[in-house]
Amino acid sequence: MKQLQQWVLVLLLVTVTAVGLIALQPRATAQDTSAPVTLESAGLTLEELGDGVYGLIASVDFPPTDPNMAICNGSIVIGSDGVLVVDPFQIGTCR
Repeated sequence: MKQLQQWVLVLLLVTVTAVGLIALQPRATAQDTSAPVTLESAGLTLEELGDGVYGLIASVDFPPTDPNMAICNGSIVIGSDGVLVVDPFQIGTCR
């Protein structure tokens, strides 16, 4: 019985130590949220190409110097029954 108590005590100490170490780890954030990404900051302009047809035009050379810059063009088509969004964007931070 004493050996079982020792094992339980050791297991409890190991568990408490592991939980404590995990709880003390700094939390990593996905990205800095201080400045939201806008069309301008991503190097994009929204242009109306026709009635209900819009283009998101990238003004960035490849490869971009800023990882938050868009490097592809996109489009939005607004119809009477729905909306079609073509989103081929690739941003350097998405991997």
